[in-house]
Amino acid sequence: MSIPANSLPRKCRWAAARGGNRLDRLHQQVRAWPTTVAKIMRSPAFARGAADVREGRPPRFDLDRWGYERGRQWATAAPPTMPIRTGRKINPQAIAVFKKARIP
Repeated sequence: MSIPANSLPRKCRWAAARGGNRLDRLHQQVRAWPTTVAKIMRSPAFARGAADVREGRPPRFDLDRWGYERGRQWATAAPPTMPIRTGRKINPQAIAVFKKARIP
């Protein structure tokens, strides 16, 4: 779907007149790659996010956003006493909660 150039804000009209659409550049998606739930849950940022929720701390958005936010989401879905790890491995029940909560 193309947006008529005259309906764009003035800054965007300049780019549209030169063959590009500034809106396309503004709304580009970040790079994504396949991963596993266990790999996500192994990250230190995930553990920090979960710990912050469990200890009642406000969000710290200066950290790795994806892992940290996923940890925060998981901590709200999981029982408060459920550990992320059992020994050196990720707790299978924690993985089940992650999947059931459909955390992106």
